[in-house]
Amino acid sequence: WRRSRHVPQPVGERGDHESARWYATRALDLCAESGYDRGQGLNLDNLGVALYGAADYEGAIACHLQAHEINSRIGDVNGEASNQHHLGLAYLALRRYRKSVRALGEAIRMYRILNNRRFEALVWVDVGRALFSAGHRDLAGTVWGGAVATLKEFDDPQAREVGDAIAAMQADPCG
Repeated sequence: WRRSRHVPQPVGERGDHESARWYATRALDLCAESGYDRGQGLNLDNLGVALYGAADYEGAIACHLQAHEINSRIGDVNGEASNQHHLGLAYLALRRYRKSVRALGEAIRMYRILNNRRFEALVWVDVGRALFSAGHRDLAGTVWGGAVATLKEFDDPQAREVGDAIAAMQADPCG
């Protein structure tokens, strides 16, 4: 791999979706050229995340679905879980709540297979967001309570942040 002076340099800032898209696309091309399926799945997922960050939710969905096909074919359960989680978030951004909850539920199922309770709890937080956004405030509160309790078991620093965000959402009467 030779670095060209025409290659954009990493800026190191979150939110630089154009650079993230460029790097994910380049990595995807390299993986496709070499026949590295796992890399293709990973980089399609990364490209979907970059597109999501740039508010191209339909493009993100297309990437996550392609990544899921590859990861499913090669048996990469962790990759599938990640794809489904990101797919659920893209559907949530488009207010397709049923599809969001379905994809997030698949991510939870896969994280259970992997016995990854921390990531499972993080996905439950997003299930709560989807339920809350769809008008199911009480159910969302129950889901969030369980997710935060699990995150606290892991002494996860996100537990407090998530708890504070949940409290703010629930306090908003327009929620």
